Amino acid sequence: MSAAPVRRWPLTAVLTANAISATGRTLSLIGVPWFVLQTTGSAGRAGLVAFCATLPVVISALIGGPVIDRIGRHRVSIASDLLCAFSVGAIPLPHRADALPFRRWRRRVCWSRAPVRPPPCC
Repeated sequence: MSAAPVRRWPLTAVLTANAISATGRTLSLIGVPWFVLQTTGSAGRAGLVAFCATLPVVISALIGGPVIDRIGRHRVSIASDLLCAFSVGAIPLPHRADALPFRRWRRRVCWSRAPVRPPPCC
């Protein structure tokens, strides 16, 4: 008797998606403040954007468990990644049109890190 072959495709797909998502989040933690530094020339503003990018990660670590329990891991993961992709992807268009004042940077970066909604500080 031979055992049926084990299908590893779902596990491989989840691990690949997780690796891509983690890589994107990590690069945006470096790239967005660097972009602010290059466009504004202000290290203080770049630091503020980096803080706003890190703060939702800390807050979501505290409240993420109950949100995941109520909504579900799959939905929260997809919503978080789509929200992050949209908010980071929406940066270049207003920048090209010179319609991206610094005040909007903080909000956009906070939205990119929040699992469900941005914290009230940004």
